[in-house]
Amino acid sequence: EERGMYAKVSLKDQLAYFAKLKGADNKKAAEEAEYWIDYFGLKEYTNKKLETLSKGNQQKIQIAQAFINDPAIIILDEPFSGLDPVNAQIFKDAIKEAVAKGKLVIFSSHQMAYVEEMCDEITLIDHGNIIITGDLEEIKKKEGQDKLVLRVNPEDSAVVEDILQNKFGLEFQLVDGEYLITKNDEYTSNEILQELLNHVHEVVSFGQYRPSLQDIFVNKVGGETNA
Repeated sequence: EERGMYAKVSLKDQLAYFAKLKGADNKKAAEEAEYWIDYFGLKEYTNKKLETLSKGNQQKIQIAQAFINDPAIIILDEPFSGLDPVNAQIFKDAIKEAVAKGKLVIFSSHQMAYVEEMCDEITLIDHGNIIITGDLEEIKKKEGQDKLVLRVNPEDSAVVEDILQNKFGLEFQLVDGEYLITKNDEYTSNEILQELLNHVHEVVSFGQYRPSLQDIFVNKVGGETNA
C-alpha cells in the first residue's frame, strides 16, 4: 500500500518536512510535528522511523500530514483504513474540529457507515460513473419517499399483516423487526396509522422510511460491491 511518505525517516522529521513544504519556518514546523504526533497518541514513537510502526500507526501519521499547517481544504483517501475503533474515533474528532473551524474536508471511502456519519454532502461512484450526488439528508428523503417504516410489538404481527395486506392492499417486507411498507395513492399515512392504532396494543414507531447510505448504494448498483 503506497503511503507517499518516507519509510526510513523519523516521525518528527517527516512531519516537520511536510510542514516546511507547506510554508512553515523551522520553529513552526517542529511545533506542528510535535502537536500532531501527540494528538494521535504517538509521542513514544517521535524519533522512530515510519517503517517500524504498525499499519494503523502509519495511517495516523499519514492523516496527520494532511492536517499539518491548518489547511483550508483537506482531501483524504480511505482515511479509516487500518484504524481500530478507538483510533477511528480520534480521527473523527480531528475531522469534526476541522469542520468546526470552517475547513472543507473531502474524503473517499468504501465504508458507508463512516460516510453517513461524517458527511453532509455525498457522491456515489460506480465504475467511474456518478450514480447519485447531493445533500445526504435530501437524498435519503427522496430515496425513501415511497415507503413507510413501522415497528410494533411482536404479539401484534398477525393483526398488522392482516391490516396491511387485506384492509389496504399494501406490499410490505419485515426487516430486522420493522415493516417496510410500500405506499400507494389510495390511502394516506394517517389513515394507515389510525387503523393500526385501533387494532394493535402499541405502535412503537411509524413514519417515513429513511434508507441507509449502504442500502441506497446497493439498490443503485444492483448489489455489486466493486465500486
